[in-house]
Amino acid sequence: MKNRNYDSTESSRLIEEFIDVLVKQEKVAAEDKIALYNRYFAIKNAIVNELKSRPGDERRLLVPLLTHNSYAVRYFAAVATLTIAPQEAIQTLEVLAYSLQYPYGYNAISTLNSLKSGVFVPS
Repeated sequence: MKNRNYDSTESSRLIEEFIDVLVKQEKVAAEDKIALYNRYFAIKNAIVNELKSRPGDERRLLVPLLTHNSYAVRYFAAVATLTIAPQEAIQTLEVLAYSLQYPYGYNAISTLNSLKSGVFVPS
């Protein structure tokens, strides 16, 4: 899993890869495979950064994923879209927080607390 350059990758393919890598990440999180989890996290970040850098900030393409059946996909789509669709993203984080699903429900609680306190300012 080398770092990829996503410059020439179509946006629809980036969204597919975002979903794929997070579904895999969710599975390895449940298996406590931390090194693999971290590699998937880096790929996810590269995809989000590429979407953000595109004209018009294509992170908006992640908004439909706020209702995805994967907790990981919903959580990371919500975090990535906080500046694009803050109301929908926060609502998704609140639903995840109430689920207490490990680890994403707890991550959602932490993210909401960090937003409220000003420790985390999305960009």
